[in-house]
Amino acid sequence: MRVLRFPELKSRKGIDWKRKTIIQKVHDGSFPRPMNLGANSIAWDEDEIDAWILARKHERDLSWLGTPMKEFQPRKQQET
Repeated sequence: MRVLRFPELKSRKGIDWKRKTIIQKVHDGSFPRPMNLGANSIAWDEDEIDAWILARKHERDLSWLGTPMKEFQPRKQQET
């Protein structure tokens, strides 16, 4: 198991939130809970973060399936 400290959430996983935002999301259940490594040290299980990211991708893909395609067609260029 690999653990990710706060700076690695950004550098390795692209999660660019402030600490306060992540802790709020942990408390409301919308982000994985960290584990205590010591008195002033927490980290996240990389597998749990990867699963969380995959779940966000699934949510995006499922919500997109119900969207009519006409909304995603490119605009026609104006004739000059």
